[in-house]
This record gives sequence, structure tokens and C-alpha cells, in this order.
Amino acid sequence: GWARSDRRRVETRHRALPLALLAGVTAIAGCPLSPPEPAVPDPGACGAFGVEEAVPIPETCSIPLAQGEGTVRVFAVGAHLKYRQMETFADFCTAWDRVVREEVVPCLAADRPNLLVLPENAALAAAFVGERGRSGREATESVAGFASFFQTYEKPFLAYADRFPEATPNQQLLLALGDTLHRAFQTFPAIARRYGVYLAVSSDLPVVRRSTDPGDIETFGQPGAEEAYVATGPETYNVAVVFGPDGSEVGRVAKSYLVPEEADLLNLVPGPLSQARPVDLPFARLGLVISKDAWMPGLLHRLDAMGANLMLQPEAFSAWATPQYTGDWLPDVFTESSYGHTQRHAAFTHNVTPCLKGNLLDLPYDCQSHIVEQAGLTGAEGAFIGQDPVPGFVVVEPWAMADPGPPLSLEERRAALEAFGEKLLPGSGDPLEDGYTNQVVAADLTPGRHRAAGEGPPGVLGASRLLAPPDDDAAVQRFPAVAADGTRVVVVYSEGAMDGGRLRIAISDDSGRTFRLTQAGDTQMRLPAVAVLGDRIAAAYEEDAGETTRIRLALSEDGGQTFQVETLSGAAGGLQPDVAFDPETGDLHLVFLDLSRGGHPRPILLTRRGDGWRSVEVDPSNRATGVRADAAFASVAARGGRVSVVFTDFRNGNWDVYRARSEDGGATFLEAERIDPPAKAVVEIQSGRTVEAERLHAYPAVALRETGEVVVWSELQDRRRDTHIALRADGTTTRLDSAPDGVDAWRPRIAIDAAGRSLIVWQDLRPGYSAIWLAEDGVERGVVSDGGDGASAFAPDVAATAAGPLVVWEDYRSGRPRIRISGPGP
Repeated sequence: GWARSDRRRVETRHRALPLALLAGVTAIAGCPLSPPEPAVPDPGACGAFGVEEAVPIPETCSIPLAQGEGTVRVFAVGAHLKYRQMETFADFCTAWDRVVREEVVPCLAADRPNLLVLPENAALAAAFVGERGRSGREATESVAGFASFFQTYEKPFLAYADRFPEATPNQQLLLALGDTLHRAFQTFPAIARRYGVYLAVSSDLPVVRRSTDPGDIETFGQPGAEEAYVATGPETYNVAVVFGPDGSEVGRVAKSYLVPEEADLLNLVPGPLSQARPVDLPFARLGLVISKDAWMPGLLHRLDAMGANLMLQPEAFSAWATPQYTGDWLPDVFTESSYGHTQRHAAFTHNVTPCLKGNLLDLPYDCQSHIVEQAGLTGAEGAFIGQDPVPGFVVVEPWAMADPGPPLSLEERRAALEAFGEKLLPGSGDPLEDGYTNQVVAADLTPGRHRAAGEGPPGVLGASRLLAPPDDDAAVQRFPAVAADGTRVVVVYSEGAMDGGRLRIAISDDSGRTFRLTQAGDTQMRLPAVAVLGDRIAAAYEEDAGETTRIRLALSEDGGQTFQVETLSGAAGGLQPDVAFDPETGDLHLVFLDLSRGGHPRPILLTRRGDGWRSVEVDPSNRATGVRADAAFASVAARGGRVSVVFTDFRNGNWDVYRARSEDGGATFLEAERIDPPAKAVVEIQSGRTVEAERLHAYPAVALRETGEVVVWSELQDRRRDTHIALRADGTTTRLDSAPDGVDAWRPRIAIDAAGRSLIVWQDLRPGYSAIWLAEDGVERGVVSDGGDGASAFAPDVAATAAGPLVVWEDYRSGRPRIRISGPGP
């Protein structure tokens, strides 16, 4: 990366030489020229760090640029950092300013905003700055390098140990580094301000205040500084910060899910899920997912519901082409994040992922920066190394070695790439060691734009129809839920904006052939759930209340003529409700994710008998704390006093499916048990240990019939590239869908008909975009959604009416989300 940039700078100087010669010739010919004004030194973005003149800015843009009619130009700005060269703050700032000036500035758009997205751990190199970082720079192992800071930062370390004795020594060390890290971090608002761009960047930082107190400067600051950055508490977060074109901070989000090194070695603090909200900019609603967050299903579901349309994924990924486990291919694992979540979630139309490069002592950082879109949006295709092209890749950074490609087999290609990747790693001794390349990638995007595709052939339930047009054509309709009791069918959904709207309720008394429309409750609601039993209709949903998300219930006892609305979550708020009537006892059960444990969700069940509510902790045996206590996607079913709640749970560092059962109408619950099957054992290459492979299950749903329980979920097992639909009936788990390898089947929902047969719908990417599929009693029937080619469909639900299955979904054939239904005709 730096060698390429230096070469361009030399070429720029050579282009200026003929102009100087021409000036000399003109003067000799008797036409003297006025002496040129002396050039004013341009320090770039680093003048505050003592830089007097930055590298020249090239005259022309030299990076590949996917140009279009976008509302914003985005840049994924990776960088190959040479950690041992970070001797001063000026060195650190210059390393970032150089890549921006040489690769980004010549390509900035003049007619639209520009957004620069920088990688994770962008300020990590600053820990090695100065005399206090010298021993770290000279170390060969990262543990020894960071351990040297206990001595060189002894004064602030001891001061913080006295100030925050409850913190661990590793936390106190990060606090001691806080002034250095924050001082270097000022590079990034300076870049935003100098070049008039929006900029997003991530790094490990304590929360600080600026102090001009001489004692604070002496203890925590830099020699000769006029102020110091002083930690206000013991916590250090991996935080993504967004700066505006004037250098001011316009948003920040802390990483919620930490990798083991961050949690166990650095003792970083995970950000509570309640603070993971989109950042609004004039051209996009940013979803900030720092590395591991981009794989976490519950967090992604939350950001989708809140309308994030441009996902930013800062990355410090390790060893791109060298597998961690036997049979692994890390680009395939990575595809489950940026590319995968863009295809599965309706709001996420685009993702921008920059990658950090370079060997930090014995830690390698390497991946391919990229920009992706929902498949079919523009027809773009691409792939990482060791993969075949698929729709949705807008631009991918070239790797240090080009993929050999066909006619070699995929296995032969990966073997060649892996052999090359081994040479880049720390300690390889090869001339290619630390020889990573980097190239900024860029594109013009319109976040939030969906492709209009028109009508297609009827699905397996016949032609679909619009449930009801919105009152305002500019409004969107999202997240439908449907329930039926005989001929009565109720559909609920939100109408307004992508991040929520008012609750709309459509009621049918003829198995869904015709509907009457009403509304109840709040105007900023999302993720509704519905249950119906005779004249009783219960609609539960999330509703924004300032910084809190609370659970609300709209309940009708007269067939939807009137509704009473009440709040059922506590002061801490809640997420993702589900609701069910027991058809035999008439009890109403509502489950949601309670946020009273520091913003980390756990399932709570509320049961109503008569006029009162009783609250029960569904999973009292789980006493894990922090992020290990997190749950997601709670679903409830009840029949004859039996109550089942299923949810995914992160207590073991994987998203597993758990089921909690009650035999007394929800008064008490047996200990929750994991019901997803074990992953296959894989062998860790480094140590030979046998471990159970990573699991990222999502969207469990449960139904009860007379013969037992039926559970479905999205299954991502064994670090595969794709997800499938798991069906668990009578204690046996099987795969339901028949999607080919590499194709996602996702987000199932279930209902039971009068004959006890299961009706299951899900999203499926087999057409090359998201479509809705249906299975009856474990057998695929086919595609239900019927938009034209490229008409995406998301968020399906299904009900068993007296006249047959009725399916609802969020449909984009018009370019705007509308609720469509397919089933019994009018």
C-alpha cells in the first residue's frame, strides 16, 4: 500500500518537470515571468501534531470507483499500518492522512456528501507512540509488548488503581493509556474537518473528560501538554464514532459483543443492546456494527426494525486466507456478516466494510475491504478470494494475491491462496512477511432505495393481493403478523417510516377474503405480534419512549370494535414481544425480552387470568452476567395449561436455541434446556483441541398441537456460509428446506391447522433475492411471493384459517414496502 502511494507521488513530481523547463525557455526568449508566489506549506490534517507539510494530493483519482446516481459517495478506507514506525503522534496521524490524501481526496464528490469509513482498532497503533511505547515497539509478542506498558505507564496506572480499585489491572492499564489513545484519536475529526467529509471510525477508548488541571496533566497527560484526557470511570469500550464535516461528533455506538481477547484479556465492557441505535445523517440512517456485532442475529434484527439502511462494519479481522479450523475458509465465514445480513434484512440496502492491515507483533490483521448491496439492486456481482461470484458485491478490494480462478477447482484455488497467506503472517521469515496490500474502495450509493420489479407469476397459494393501501402513499408498511381462530383472521403491522409507525389492525370474519381496517395504540411502534381467540384480539408491540423501548399491549374483548392499551414492561424497557392465547383455558400469555439487567435482554412471561397480570422469569437458572446473559427472539405457545417459550441464548458464547416449559399455565417453569443439536466437532489447527463449532441460530418459533410441540428456527451450524430451516417435532430435529449450498433459508414462522398439520413459511434466497416459501407438514410446497424478477419479500408470517393457509409478508415490488397476503381468495 505505501509503496504504491510513494510511486504515484514520484510520478506527480515528474509531471511537473516539463512545466519548469518551459518557464526557463520562455524567460530566455525575452518574455520574463513574474516570480511565483512561494508555496504555502500544507500540513494536511496533522498540523496539530507538528506536521508542517503533508504528502501532495494527486491530480487524478486512481482508485476503482463504482459510480452511479447515488445520494452519497462512500469510501472503505483500510490501511496497512507499520506499528514499529509509530514513534510519534505525527507518525500516527500522517499514516492515516497519507492514505486519505493520496487515495481518497482526488476522488471526493463535489455534488453529494462523502462518507469515509475507517477500520476497527484504528487508534491501536498509538499505544506504541513515544518513549513510553518504545519497549512495546521493540517486542516480538503482543502480550509482552502490552505488558511493558505496566512499567512505562506506571504513574497513571497507579493513579487509576487508587481511583478505581474495583477495576481489574488490565482495565486500569487501558485507562492509563487513555490520554495517549484519545490524543491520537483526534486525528480522525481533524481529517473530517480538513477535507469536509463525514467519517466513521472505531477504537478501544475509555470515557474521558478534558482537564487543564496541572496535577491531572502531570499524572495522566503528555509532557508539555496543555490538557489531559482523564477517565471518568473504570470502563473501556470498543466504540464507533461518527464525525461530521466540521469535525464535530454526531453519533457513537459501543460494540455489544466482544471477542474473547477483548473480554478476557483487555477486559473491555460490552455496550448494552439498548444503546445500539442507528445514527441519523442527512443521506442515510447508519447502523454501526463493529466486527463481531455484524454476526449477531438479535442485534441485527433490532437495527433492521429501527430502519438502519447503511450498515458500517469496521473490521480488524485476522489471517484472511489461513483457516482457524480444519475445513474453514474465513472469507466464507465473513460472508455470513456484511453480505449475509444485507440480503436477509429489508432495511439494510447497503454495507461498507473497511479492513485494517498489518502484523502487530504476533497478531495479523487482514481482510478485503468491500461494499455490498441487496442482491439484484443494480446487477453488481463479485466475491472474496476463494469464492465464486454472487449478486450483491458492488466492489471488493484486491487481495495481496489474485485468486487463480478457473480452470482450477475451488479446492485448488484455496490451497494456493492459503500457501501465499502463510507467508504474510508474523514470524513466517518469508520476504512476503507483513506484505499486505491495501486499496481504498468506493461507490456512489442511495441507502434505502429498493428495486421496483412489478408483478410476477402466481405463487403456490395463487396470486397475492395488497392488504390495504397506506393512508399516505409515501408511508411504508412493515413487519406483518397474522393469527386466526376459525374464520376470524387478524393482521397487524406498522405504517409510517422504516423505523416504525402507527399500529394498523386488519380484521376478517371470512377466513381472510375481506378485511376491515382499524388502528390502536401508538404512532412510533414496531415489531407487532398478534393472537386471536373468538372476540378477543391481543396485539403486542415495541414502542419508543425517549431512550427506552417499552412493551405495549392493545387488547380487545369485542372483536376489534374497541381496544384498551397498557404498558407491560418495567422502567428499563423491553424488546421483541410475542403473544398467545391458550385455546382451552382462555389465558393470555405475553413474552418479551426484559432489559432490567443492565440493558442485556432476558425473557419474561406475563400471564393474564381474569383482570390481573402475573410476571414470571422464564429462565431463572441462567445467572450469567453481562453479554453472556443475552437472549433474543422469544416466542410463546400455550394449550391446555401447557406453556412453551423458545428463545436463543448466548450463555455459552454461541446463539443456541433454548426451550422453557410450564405445566401449570405459566405459574412456574422448568429449567430451560438447549434443544438445538450439537455442532460437529472441528479440530483447532493451532493446538489440536477439539471444539464445537460456532452456532448463530435465530428466529425460533414454537407451536403446540395435541400430539406435542413443534419448533422451527434459522440454523447456522458449523461456521457454514449459509443458513437453513431446522424443524423439531416429537423431539427429533430435521432440515426443512432444500436450498442448495451457499443459499440462505431464513426467518421461519409456524402455525398449526385444525388437523394438527404444521404450516411453515420463511425467506429464501434461491431466486437470487429474498422470496417467501411455504411448507406443509414438513414438505416444501414452493414459492408464495409473486413479485417480478428481483422483487424482494421479507418478514413472512402464516396463519391456519378455516379455509386454508394465509401468508402475509413485507413486499417491495413497487419499490416501497407494502403488506401483501396470499391464501383464501376474495
